[in-house]
Amino acid sequence: MIKPTLGILAYLEFYLAARDVSAHYVATLRRRIGLFTQWVGDVPLVDLSCEQANGWLAHVQQSVGRRTAYDYRAGLRCVWQAAYDDGLTDTPPLRLRKIKKPRNIVEAYTHAEIAALLAHAEKLTGRLKDGNRRADFWQAAIHVGYCLGARRGDLLLTLKQSQVGADGVISFVQRKTNFPVTVRLSEPARKFCRRLRGESLLPWPHAPDWFSKSFKRLRKAAGLTRGTFCWIRRSAGSYAEREQPGAGGRLLGHRCERVFRAHYEDRSITQSQPVVPPPL
Repeated sequence: MIKPTLGILAYLEFYLAARDVSAHYVATLRRRIGLFTQWVGDVPLVDLSCEQANGWLAHVQQSVGRRTAYDYRAGLRCVWQAAYDDGLTDTPPLRLRKIKKPRNIVEAYTHAEIAALLAHAEKLTGRLKDGNRRADFWQAAIHVGYCLGARRGDLLLTLKQSQVGADGVISFVQRKTNFPVTVRLSEPARKFCRRLRGESLLPWPHAPDWFSKSFKRLRKAAGLTRGTFCWIRRSAGSYAEREQPGAGGRLLGHRCERVFRAHYEDRSITQSQPVVPPPL
């Protein structure tokens, strides 16, 4: 039985154990609650107060900015609300400092930038540890990433060659959201995937975090100064949205259109022409 005298940092482990969350989420929440306890001490749940928390949030906002403070507030509030729901504190987190989250300016790769990535990938030499040619892998990764608009975790860890139909259609359940999507690989994407040996659609013989570092090197060598592999996912959604309103969120597998609008829509792609009313 959890006692109200337990500190919030210790209670966090009970909170995490009761939820099906990713390792990244676990590490992030531990770090955020750890920083809170460094500021106020490992406060017993029964002694949590908004005055203490608001002092910390004000310090975070002043030190590292509003966006980070907003995220830290959200993490603290989740754990605190759970403790209140469990009856371990009589103080709900209702008077936490209000922080307005700044809106992101979403950027994605243009078709010209993706073409530059593909042109450099074609010139790559050497092979990966599994024997696949680096040129084949990265051309496949860029084409598949654009066609499917999928997250890196799905591309590298979930999708198999056997899931692709003869017409290029592939259906899968997203690891992050557990939401199904049905999409189609282009002929160039299928061509490069067929050159790769292995059961995975994109066989990657290194640690997943090495993928981002490798892509960064490829991007710089291609002459691009901005962006990550995630920008290809944004590109896929933004160009699909430009072709057909509502298609961007469907391609990326969003159940809520607001997610696409806030985090994936590059308006310089979807709204390349200014909106004007009809003439008087």
